[in-house]
Amino acid sequence: MNGPDWLAIIHVLKARYEEADMPERWRILLRFFAGIPYGWGKENLWESDCSGIVCAVLFIMGYDIRVSADFLYQRIFTKPVSRYTARDRIMAVFYIDKESGKCTHVAPVLENYIVLNAELVLQEKTARTVRLYFEARDHRAEWRELDWKALEDISLAGKHVYGLDPQLEIMRKVI
Repeated sequence: MNGPDWLAIIHVLKARYEEADMPERWRILLRFFAGIPYGWGKENLWESDCSGIVCAVLFIMGYDIRVSADFLYQRIFTKPVSRYTARDRIMAVFYIDKESGKCTHVAPVLENYIVLNAELVLQEKTARTVRLYFEARDHRAEWRELDWKALEDISLAGKHVYGLDPQLEIMRKVI
């Protein structure tokens, strides 16, 4: 029995990606990370942490970035969100420690109130479930939209890519 034609599948996925707008590309790429194990400081398709998911997807999309959740919150996802269900934007939920004011966790938004949460295994969760978990640990949740201009400026500066997995360079070239 023959297996799947992986080359044909890859061509279809690539065509779908190329036809998609940026928010849809974000969602397509995020889904590749679902089900992989958590790995602190990692951002590849074998293991990743919370900021690693966000940075890896943005890197694959062409932006030179690898930073912390707090940096993403402070400098890149700076637009407040009032409509939580918009599919025409790239959003993430940030979890802010109430005592320090620092962002300690980020969960990128996949769909209406569904995030990709980095825990033991990266998995889709309701935003409510993740929020309740962090509220019990003295955090508040804040939804933010990607600021494209900030992302482009930071990416072009080339100063905020550290510890990047070499596998991402290969993935960016393929896409």
